[in-house]
Amino acid sequence: MPELMLAGDWLGKAAAALHSADVPRAMAEARALLASATGETPSFLFAHPERTLAPTEQVQADAILMQRISGAPLGRILGVKEFWSLPFLLSDETLEPRPDTETIVQAALDHAPSAQPSVLDLGTGTGCILLAVLHDLPAATGVGVDCSVGALKTARANAEALSLQDRAAFMAGDWGRALKPGAADLIVSNPPYVATKHGPAPDFATAAYDPELALYAGADGLNAYRTILPDLPRLLAPGGVAVLEIGIHQMPQVRALGEQAGLEWVEARPDLAGIPRAVIFHQRPQK
Repeated sequence: MPELMLAGDWLGKAAAALHSADVPRAMAEARALLASATGETPSFLFAHPERTLAPTEQVQADAILMQRISGAPLGRILGVKEFWSLPFLLSDETLEPRPDTETIVQAALDHAPSAQPSVLDLGTGTGCILLAVLHDLPAATGVGVDCSVGALKTARANAEALSLQDRAAFMAGDWGRALKPGAADLIVSNPPYVATKHGPAPDFATAAYDPELALYAGADGLNAYRTILPDLPRLLAPGGVAVLEIGIHQMPQVRALGEQAGLEWVEARPDLAGIPRAVIFHQRPQK
């Protein structure tokens, strides 16, 4: 049985251990870990360093601290990841949302054809893109499609947790193949785009905990785009907009695939690192 510790003492030791392991924001992560183990909030632990840890709490906190030091992403340990300032539950079947993907949300909001669009999210995963868009567009409705039953279960749970279940539906499918023509005014997607010829995903420390189905898309990383883009002119309503996430150096190829499909190129939107991350297409006006 470990000797009883105060929260402040545990946090000090944990933050030092995380810092030594090159974990950024060591104290903030230490508070998040201890909050998970104790059921308190990080702000409570900050304000009450004198709070005594029960033996079971300390054992749990020590265990998840070791997971983090060993490289497990914080979101995977806690089972939740913040995205667009909203909490999203994770599961083994879902990709952990990345900050870069917020570029897709912002581009979708900027290019939405109306204040109340019907939104389609292809490969919805946690539902983070769709639900973030619906959160910021109170009159919008949407559908998330995924081939993973487990991911769909997680997305539905996130919709309920965010009180968006009345405006968001989720269905199993192979991208948009089962949907009717003109299904959406706004289509968003973060498809798998890592090229297998380049080996593991660049952010391997995080990607090692993600499902391969959500990461890899053939030797050149373009297989998903080859399926999705040719179907977008059918799926988009007149005046519709599509916003897709892309990987590094993929913008020229994805643009070409979209234009070959008959879509009108709009722009590429960079992420915070200045890397083209979102591509935007319009439905061409019918002649």
